[in-house]
Amino acid sequence: MKQKSPQIRAELIRIATEKFLALGYERTTMAQISATFGGSKTTLYTHFPTKEELFLAVVEVLAKGPVEHAFAALTIEGDIHKTLINFGRKYLEVTCSEKILKIFRMGIAESENSEGGYLLYAFGPKLCKQRIARYFEEKKENKIIKNCDPYLATIHYLKLIESDLVELFLLGIKDVPSKAEIENSVQSGVEIFLAAYLV
Repeated sequence: MKQKSPQIRAELIRIATEKFLALGYERTTMAQISATFGGSKTTLYTHFPTKEELFLAVVEVLAKGPVEHAFAALTIEGDIHKTLINFGRKYLEVTCSEKILKIFRMGIAESENSEGGYLLYAFGPKLCKQRIARYFEEKKENKIIKNCDPYLATIHYLKLIESDLVELFLLGIKDVPSKAEIENSVQSGVEIFLAAYLV
């Protein structure tokens, strides 16, 4: 069995990123990626047995650093108001970045033709919501927020801080929102959220 090489894996992900963003999920083939890499198909399949696994690796590389940076602000300790403001700022900066925009548009474009959209949702937004819901679960147990469904609270929180910034950016109607726009959206969203949920 061939040994897996971190350098080869990184190069395959780099090539796959270019192909996915240029051609979309459905039209990108493992054969194209292998041909561009210049090695054998065996090398590619040793590192990534399926296109789905390769796509998830691409999403992880594109999003992992910025997403983890945002979630570092979502700490159980500390004032809930400050925490939700700090996390909200960082979350919107990631969500409204050009890099994330490209991968999301690809997922939307491919959602009718392939599993690209589902995989992107399952690996990205769904996991993020689950992590935020765990934060609200802890706050509910400590009677900081009212007795509620933490996942539903997460959806309410995200929609309130996003306002229409993400939607307008995703559709290309507006450019990357400014820091002032993000700040205003987060501040007003958190105020409304806490007015409804805070004990």
